[in-house]
Formats: sequence, C-alpha cells, structure tokens
Amino acid sequence: MTRAPVVLLHNGDGGVASSFEPSVAAGDLRWLRQSDVTEDDLADAKGLILPLAVDQIALMDIKPQLEALLDRGGRIAIMCHMLRPFIDGPGIFVPMEKPKRPDFNLFRLREHAIFADVPTEALESNKGVVGFYGRGHNPMPEGAEAIQVFGERQVPVDWIWERPKGGVVFNHSGNDLWVVGNQPDARKAMAPKLVAWCKGEM
Repeated sequence: MTRAPVVLLHNGDGGVASSFEPSVAAGDLRWLRQSDVTEDDLADAKGLILPLAVDQIALMDIKPQLEALLDRGGRIAIMCHMLRPFIDGPGIFVPMEKPKRPDFNLFRLREHAIFADVPTEALESNKGVVGFYGRGHNPMPEGAEAIQVFGERQVPVDWIWERPKGGVVFNHSGNDLWVVGNQPDARKAMAPKLVAWCKGEM
C-alpha cells in the first residue's frame, strides 16, 4: 500500500487539526505522533511539517533522517522557534527586542504560493491584538530569501531556502499558520497549501 507522501509530526493529545482532515482523507498526508516516529516513517516521505509544539530535543535524535529527506530533494515546513539545530543551516531563534506595535506590521517582500490570496493584514493580528503571528525570527542561512518581514527592522519571520545539497526549507518563525490571523477561511486554507507545497505541487 502506497503511503501518503507528506508527514505531519504531532506532539499532543487528540487527532490532527480539522483543517488537515481533507488532506488525510485524500491520501496526501499522514500524521504521526512524534514519540512513535521511526526511521522508516521518513524514508519515503516527500515532505514534512513540523508544528510549533514539536519536541526539538527528540528531533535531534532523528537529525540524520531529516537531513536525508532534504538531500534527496524533499521539503520541510518549519512552524516553530528553532531552539535546537535539528537541521543544519538555520540559526537559533532570536526574539524581537522590546517591540512596539509598529514593529509587528507585516510586509511581504516576495510572493509565495503558500500566502497566495492571503493579505498580510489577515495575518498580523488576531482581533486587533498583535504578537500571535510571531515575535522574532529563525536566522536565515546563506542563500535563503525572506518572504515576509516585521516592521522597519525587516525581521524575517517567513523565509524560503533552497539548499545547495538539495531540498527546500520553508520557515515560519511563529505560531502554526493554520491557527493565526483574522480570517477563518484564510487560516483553514493554510493547511492544504502547506501539504501541497511539501508534495512539490507549488
């Protein structure tokens, strides 16, 4: 039996978020409890989604498998503050220093399919309160390109990196994209977009 090409590591109680259920039903996504993941689970994956609550200490134990996934041309979508170097390249999370309200204004420097049809104002606040989308950045490796930045300081909260050795990393240095922002439809659409991107369809 062919396995779904994209893996979502799940590190909590209950099932997968409802916005991912259509992708699971379509055979595009399999969600795995992180404590149960094996080397074989990642051996044939095209893509991997790492949510905010992922256990980064445990990710260090499977770092060779994560690097191998990328080396063979796979894709990883990171939705967390990187506090451990579970893949080589990105830096350790840097929080914004004494941010004011204007520092959370979100600017798009380049278009990307994951954010297609989603204006920045739909993401930067929840019911008028800022800070949910992100409060800092995972430093970009050499060759990465910023997609969206915070404020005049151009803090790169979202970036894309095509690795010289192969594979692509999409980084969002904040909350899970499928739970942020003022537009419920936009939030719901983020999950299948991430799956499609991890499959290499966008």
